[in-house]
Amino acid sequence: MIIQKLGDFAIRESLVPDPDFELKPIAWLVNIGQDGRLLNIEGTHYPAPVESNDKKRANPKPKLVPKSYSVPRCGGRSSNDKAFFFCDKADYVFGVNIPGAKDPWPLEKLESRRALFLEQVRLCAEETADEAALSLLKCLENIASGAEVLDLSSLPEKVKSNDLFAFAYYPDGGALMTEREKIKDYWKRVRTLDVDEKKASSGVIRQCLATGEEFSGDVALFPLIKLPGGTTSGVGFVSFNSPAFWSYGWKRNENAPICREAAEAAAAALKRLTASSPVDPSDPSKTLNRQNIKLSSDTIVCYWSSGGDIDNSLYGMLNADPEKVGALYKSIWQGRLPERVDDGQFYALTLSGAQGRAVLRGWFESTIHDVQENLCRYFDDTAMGRIARGNDDVPYALSFLFESLADPAQRRDEAVPRVLTGEMVDAILGGVRYPETVLQRAVERYRSEIGSRSVDTDRRTTLRRNDARAALVKAVLNRNRKKEVKKLMDPDNTSQGYLLGRLMAVMEKLQVEAFRSDSNSAGDEGETSGKGGKPDGVNSTIVDRFFGGASATPKAVFPRLLVNSKHHERKLGEKHYGRMLRYSGYIDDILSNIGVNRGTNELQKYSDGFPSFLNLDEQGLFVIGYHHMRHWLWMNREERAKWEDEHRNAPCAYLSKRSDGDESSDNFEDSTEEEH
Repeated sequence: MIIQKLGDFAIRESLVPDPDFELKPIAWLVNIGQDGRLLNIEGTHYPAPVESNDKKRANPKPKLVPKSYSVPRCGGRSSNDKAFFFCDKADYVFGVNIPGAKDPWPLEKLESRRALFLEQVRLCAEETADEAALSLLKCLENIASGAEVLDLSSLPEKVKSNDLFAFAYYPDGGALMTEREKIKDYWKRVRTLDVDEKKASSGVIRQCLATGEEFSGDVALFPLIKLPGGTTSGVGFVSFNSPAFWSYGWKRNENAPICREAAEAAAAALKRLTASSPVDPSDPSKTLNRQNIKLSSDTIVCYWSSGGDIDNSLYGMLNADPEKVGALYKSIWQGRLPERVDDGQFYALTLSGAQGRAVLRGWFESTIHDVQENLCRYFDDTAMGRIARGNDDVPYALSFLFESLADPAQRRDEAVPRVLTGEMVDAILGGVRYPETVLQRAVERYRSEIGSRSVDTDRRTTLRRNDARAALVKAVLNRNRKKEVKKLMDPDNTSQGYLLGRLMAVMEKLQVEAFRSDSNSAGDEGETSGKGGKPDGVNSTIVDRFFGGASATPKAVFPRLLVNSKHHERKLGEKHYGRMLRYSGYIDDILSNIGVNRGTNELQKYSDGFPSFLNLDEQGLFVIGYHHMRHWLWMNREERAKWEDEHRNAPCAYLSKRSDGDESSDNFEDSTEEEH
């Protein structure tokens, strides 16, 4: 099925215009004169487009990559030596090691490979009598005999071990020799004869698993494709490179018979889909839109659509072209809402590279319409009021969400398992349950970093990561647990975990305001004037010290915090009595829903109302409750008015118009989170 869909994509995109030729990056063009002289060797390197991640760096240096050309299709190499036709590496073309090679080939190996390449040139020159082929033959013989001096160390760029050399005939103005009609026709005859010989030598008739058509001859090796994590020469999408994988007496790829045409078409599609700057087969000087996303250091997702016509007046597009589908899929990563597209088919393939083969991590197939709806569900799931001030309506990029799940001291590629990233992408596109690990990681990282601001010198980065973690917790609880957690603070949510998280936020706010009103006074529990980016007047808030314990074992933490909160109320009430009453009202309302009476200072009576522990779901709701209330408490007047307009039936404690006539906001009108 997958190979069939890849083949259909290759045909639709005209990725195999000539089955006997393929696009390959040629790093060096060797110009040959009419008399067989080596004129010069010039590089084809050009600066590749800067990746989106690199654009964030100051003055990113573009990477130089070789230009692609249409060259004879020669298949891949096994453990045996095999020379390609009129295009190969330095050890085959010239019989030399590249300058500075770490593991140079022995002289015997170099001479053997040079002879293989030279023999192909000699056969072509003798049969075609083409002047370019004859000139190349003379040049290579002169290099072999030492009559022509070759110095690869003088080239403008360093020669790499996998760099390919191709030849151009000077009178042709820089065109490859393989573009000459005589040489091209010769190669087509060689390919045809090679296939006919294999058919004649094998009387076995097989059925292609991809096309269903019968074919005879040996099953060729699947063309190699380059994947992150795989070998530099490439890996096979279909590969049986060890007897341990063979069955019923079949050897190698006989275990999965795929005809040459289907294998080459699927490989062409994979090369186009996995390339960062795919080359346009019809014009190698141009590049096509990128249709893949790198999930981790060795995992990549490529995607494509079946195309189709849509109503231009309704959707504003002509058809479901790959660029539009790519924007749809990348909207997850770039934090942009998707555009409306038609109901064509959508495919996504998750791959990893390994030694000798590609590893299929996932296969996703759906309609573009369903994918769009699932993306919108994902954006709704992760919509969250943010403590770090910014545009709450702009969705998070998925790359940042993954980053928030990782330990900041580690790289994202190493800290977040590639299996988790793949499962998360499949859940988003398919509209299914999110991985449970996301909830656990998000809660742990939120709890770990909320009281450890030394992890990041930039406090805003920590706040943004906690915003992202809260969004992921909300997404998992909504989809997996049907909790119906809202974007902003919900006074009607009576879950114990949610109420306790809100209580934690109110007591933190009360503490900060109390010490703000008397910043010269030293508080209890080691609290001093603000330093190092802490809230004004507070060196260590109750959240910094007790958030982890409160979210896991509330009964062991909250009773003492409530007793101490009365001290903060008295201190704030000395200068801001109305504000103290509001915070006290928030606390009383939350406690009444928990079943705790605050009319006493006795710890035992407080302890009777709090749960002994919270399970993972309730801990997630604790994070959401704290996050919601923290965001709500720091709203400005305009935000608060909008919230109150949407929650007209909220308890009177949360509405601005009070019996005391004080309609002011809880925070200073122009303050920001970083200032507090």
